[in-house]
Amino acid sequence: MTQKLTFPKSTHIRSRLDFARVYEQGSRLSDAVLLLTAARNDEPQTRIGLSVSKRCGNAVHRNRWKRLIREAFRLNRAEMPSGLDLIVQPRTGTGTEPDALAVQRSLATLVKRVAKRLGPLPQTASTPAERLS
Repeated sequence: MTQKLTFPKSTHIRSRLDFARVYEQGSRLSDAVLLLTAARNDEPQTRIGLSVSKRCGNAVHRNRWKRLIREAFRLNRAEMPSGLDLIVQPRTGTGTEPDALAVQRSLATLVKRVAKRLGPLPQTASTPAERLS
């Protein structure tokens, strides 16, 4: 069975408190294309938040970055480890237009590296009886 390549609202980080928690507790990694900050969450899925500042250019450039990052997340979500909150920022100062393939490669590589850095997910009880004991 194949997984749908959708981008539901439940995979978005929108709360200011969630952004603050990830920035405070998270681990940062970057490459030439993206800067990734990641922290564990208590949910069974990985969520993403975008932070694209005016340093990236005008509204057209910022929106293009956001579209490419969301698309890279949507396409790679099935291969990503679960239970992470990710905040993705484009690297500024590269002077180049964002490239969809480069963003996809960068996001996939950074998520794998940060998941390894954060370690395995804590084991949670799967049944209500196990949770009580």
